[in-house]
Amino acid sequence: MARLNLAEAILIAQLSPSLMALGAVKFLSERLTKWRICGLVFGFAGVVVLAWPELSLDATDRARLLGYAISISGAALSALALLVVRRLNKTERPGAIAFYFVLVSMIGGLMTITFGWIWPDMTTLLFLVAAGIFGDFGHIIITLAFRYAEASSLAPTPSSSQENSSPKP
Repeated sequence: MARLNLAEAILIAQLSPSLMALGAVKFLSERLTKWRICGLVFGFAGVVVLAWPELSLDATDRARLLGYAISISGAALSALALLVVRRLNKTERPGAIAFYFVLVSMIGGLMTITFGWIWPDMTTLLFLVAAGIFGDFGHIIITLAFRYAEASSLAPTPSSSQENSSPKP
């Protein structure tokens, strides 16, 4: 994000649902309907149209190109994480998935301790703990949603899935 302006960073982050829909077709054998194809084409085209004027191959813009590469990688990894959750739902309980996701994230976060962490005051610490608890509940609910609907239909907005509205066992 430090290498892009905020609008570009948000734009690239919005690629995650499109990448997830493509990954769901490839890795989860989900259907690729003509409406999804249209949505994906328009979504990718929109990102290209909005990002293209800002791209150049000047030596001074290498940091910006690196920012795009890192942002696209982040969107792809986010999509991959949700695809893994969808796949794990076939064999694991939502609580176990959420627990191990939090555990791995915590270990990854602890690896950044040498980058200059600052210990929060008590009020901030309580807010952080509350955010973690509510985030865990939200993660369990999203994990349950991925158990009963296709990943590509949940990717854009979990509350607006019109296709495949009936739960699957």
